Amino acid sequence: MKHIDFLDKAAERKAQYEEIGVNQTFGLAYFAALRNGNDRIDFSGALHKSDTEAILADCRRFGITEITVSSTWSGVVERVAAFIDGGWRLDGMVRVKGDSVDYRTGERIIVPALLLRFDQEGGVEND
Repeated sequence: MKHIDFLDKAAERKAQYEEIGVNQTFGLAYFAALRNGNDRIDFSGALHKSDTEAILADCRRFGITEITVSSTWSGVVERVAAFIDGGWRLDGMVRVKGDSVDYRTGERIIVPALLLRFDQEGGVEND
């Protein structure tokens, strides 16, 4: 995965997310993706409605054009729709390395995730 130098340097000096103007959910997902060995930032935990705009802004700020969402929390469909309204497109499913480790193999478990790619136009169609 592409490193974000700004976040890596902030982590070295133990900066708080608020202090550097980065959404905490975005930052935690970035570092989890590095730790888990994923190619993209994966949002595996709760995605709160109040975080959506800030996450979209952080993706633009750091040039992130692909993300995955493996969260199984309720409301995730609404969050994905907000990403689509923000210019992203749902581009299928992939498998990513999850946060848990298989105790028998010592390897990260593989979980399904939605793949989203930045697509200027975006938008959820009304039925």
